[in-house]
Amino acid sequence: MITDYAQEHDRKWDLLTPPPIKLTPKGILERGRFDRNLLRLRNNYDLLHVHYGTNGYYLWGFKGPSLLHFHGTDARKNAYNPGQKQLIKKSIAEATAVVYSTLDLLPWMERISEEPVYLPNPAPKSIPLEQMKPVVENLIFFNTRWDGSKGGLALVKTAEELVQKGFIVHGMDWGNLAPLAKQSGVTLHPLASPQEFQALLSAAHVIVGQIAYPALTISDMMSLQTGRPLVMHPLLRETPALPALRQNLTTRVVTATQDSSEQRNADQIKWVEENHGIDKVFAKWDSLYQKL
Repeated sequence: MITDYAQEHDRKWDLLTPPPIKLTPKGILERGRFDRNLLRLRNNYDLLHVHYGTNGYYLWGFKGPSLLHFHGTDARKNAYNPGQKQLIKKSIAEATAVVYSTLDLLPWMERISEEPVYLPNPAPKSIPLEQMKPVVENLIFFNTRWDGSKGGLALVKTAEELVQKGFIVHGMDWGNLAPLAKQSGVTLHPLASPQEFQALLSAAHVIVGQIAYPALTISDMMSLQTGRPLVMHPLLRETPALPALRQNLTTRVVTATQDSSEQRNADQIKWVEENHGIDKVFAKWDSLYQKL
């Protein structure tokens, strides 16, 4: 997304996305083929920006300036995992700059890097208001993966309690705990394009985000863009999201349904644009690139 915006503004940025690591013969072959191609193609670029600390080996030996971008689990857990610790340590040493995407990561980043730089994520381009779905009363939509890194069993427990209270509960078929969510009565949707995903979110009476860390995820930004109430883990800065912890999540969601109407919060939509709008985030990324 930010790459497309940069290209529209005469920047020669390209995005190369590695296939997910799959421990199957086909998966290993596909990843190996991508790695070989990237090592060959990277010499055509003046700067290399690698996302996720676990992918840091892509910048090893690169002759130009490079950035290593941390996004969450790579800083909180992978950097201390015996099987990944040395890879990430070497990658940090090789990188010209080390950056991180959410404010809550700073304490973790300071443990592994001397001068980490905050480089926020851009919010995806929102679908037009006229393409948003009508709000369905008492529809609660969980916007996040059903796994431990987002709140785990606490999310499933809340979903089950909401179903028992008579709410319509939806989410995505996403994460290792998704089968448990389905057993609890949650309607799961297949993974969809960003536009389709946001259209689903837009119909919610209330949206529930991740409750594991004080981090605003891309899914949370997309939720705020719909103008519907978002209940999630408290953040380290003032935002339009409604704060909740694991122990009071169900109560907070129920209260939000009582306080909200079918209207969309324009101030909430404006906040996302002012803090994570593509033009503003692009300016920060571009400025850092120029300094390197």
